[in-house]
Amino acid sequence: MLVQVVEAKKLYVEWDKEDKTFVLDHCWKILKGEEKWKSKMIELADIEKEKKASEKKASKKNARPRMKEPQMMMPQKPLLS
Repeated sequence: MLVQVVEAKKLYVEWDKEDKTFVLDHCWKILKGEEKWKSKMIELADIEKEKKASEKKASKKNARPRMKEPQMMMPQKPLLS
């Protein structure tokens, strides 16, 4: 369990855009087992999955198509004058 808390705090640091530390450990200890908390965590995980899937789809859409290999041109016969 302690490893999960450490990992969660690392994630918080990665996601935090304002470089704040997580100071609500005492609240988390009380609320972590509540159904509302669990359902919110599932909801956030689903949002994150959708975001990654749409980013992946967008990157495929923006990829440059492969160029076809150049066609060898047959030498033309000289025109009769």
